[in-house]
Amino acid sequence: MPMPYRVCTQLNQDTVVTTKLALSEGRLMRDFRFLWLPLVPQRAAVSKIFDLSPEDQQILAREISLSGLIKRWM
Repeated sequence: MPMPYRVCTQLNQDTVVTTKLALSEGRLMRDFRFLWLPLVPQRAAVSKIFDLSPEDQQILAREISLSGLIKRWM
């Protein structure tokens, strides 16, 4: 069984999960002054993009592009 991923406490307090994508959790900031859509890869022991496998990096790139399109229409 894979190790569960963990979200840092501060990010967990400052955001709400809005969706689950192929790799990441899509989140929205609770403070609506900041229109940020953080993506949290659902992988254990990952804190930087280069910690992901090359395949997961490609998935994340597509998810970042998708979140940019969503933000454009918000």
